[in-house]
Amino acid sequence: MGIENKESTKNPLHLLERYRSLVKSIYALKGIEGDYDEIVKHLIDTPSYPEAEREAHFSLLGDLAALNERFRRYHWLSENYRILLEMTNTFMHTFDREVIYEKAFQLVSQVMVTDGFFIALYQEEKKEFYIPFFMDTGKRYDPITIKYGQGFISQVVKNRKILHLSTSQEAEAFEHVRWGNTEQDTNTALFIPLTLGEHVKGVISAQSYKEYAYSQEDVELLQTIGGLVIHAIESVELYEKIAKLSYHDDLTGLKNRRAFQKDLEKAFQEWSGGQEIILIMMDSDHLKELNDRFGHDVGDMLIQRIGAMLKKLEGREISCYRYAGDEFMVLLKTEVPRDLQQIAREFLEELIKEPLKVNGVPLYFTMSVGVASFPKHASSREELLKNVDQALYFSKNHGKNRITVFGQKDE
Repeated sequence: MGIENKESTKNPLHLLERYRSLVKSIYALKGIEGDYDEIVKHLIDTPSYPEAEREAHFSLLGDLAALNERFRRYHWLSENYRILLEMTNTFMHTFDREVIYEKAFQLVSQVMVTDGFFIALYQEEKKEFYIPFFMDTGKRYDPITIKYGQGFISQVVKNRKILHLSTSQEAEAFEHVRWGNTEQDTNTALFIPLTLGEHVKGVISAQSYKEYAYSQEDVELLQTIGGLVIHAIESVELYEKIAKLSYHDDLTGLKNRRAFQKDLEKAFQEWSGGQEIILIMMDSDHLKELNDRFGHDVGDMLIQRIGAMLKKLEGREISCYRYAGDEFMVLLKTEVPRDLQQIAREFLEELIKEPLKVNGVPLYFTMSVGVASFPKHASSREELLKNVDQALYFSKNHGKNRITVFGQKDE
């Protein structure tokens, strides 16, 4: 056998034919029974074997290995493209952090070993990491917080670089913090910085109990997945900020009328028959006079003062809202019958017990209050709102600075 030139070995079909001929001739050699390792050993160890044929064989093996790697790479890209597409589609349709965490773990686990997996979010203003999602050996652990400066994740954020540890010996070179399953050592770990622009927002990590568990392709894939995850989390944070703005009043920090309507609807949906839903509607008696006499800045001070006092009164059963202008609403859910007049009086006394001070001068103010409850005074959400508004209207038009419980207008 012989070869014409090196170029002829680069044609895959030609190489395959020459490989078949070469193997067939070697099989025919005395003492060789077809074991591949023996064939290769024979090629290497037999000095008399033609160098040109030996070179052709190994050149062919190299080309076949390259083709195999290329096909393997195409398969890897195809499979991971599917995963990335599924992840992107999920993230585009959710503002739920838990869905993001779970989907990231689920899909990463399909393409690489994840004996351990976590997502750590860097809270720069607090100099700490919040780890909302952490899996170890199939078990999810509770969220934890660790200080910046501790562990591998601090190293990754500080250096803004990927950390790839392939053995336990490599891990020992770093000071690290352990949590989760501390009885078994992690021998391979990837720590990928989650970046947005110039800022490192956190770290995503996959870990294995085996050494050398991850390839460079795994590093690149986890880096891509990490990018999708942090952009999805950023979208959730933006959504939450917008939602908060849409449900909160800028001046007082209280929830607004839109939030009240939503919460009241929810209260009615959850009503089980043994509860009482109480509305206390309040209106300042002197806002217009304050605005006319001192200007709107002082009027805003009064609204802020009322808002601040109401925030102090909020609790598990009590929610407070700036309903409109200088009108405020309190939503109270209770399972114990309450004296509505007494409840409203306690709220009112707390609100007006200290005067508003303007340039050191105390300004006393009063409020009119209306109260109604479900199911005592109404059979529906709409009727409850109408009746509490009527109770407040009665207070405003009968001397102000008073409390009116719906149906008790003579008090």
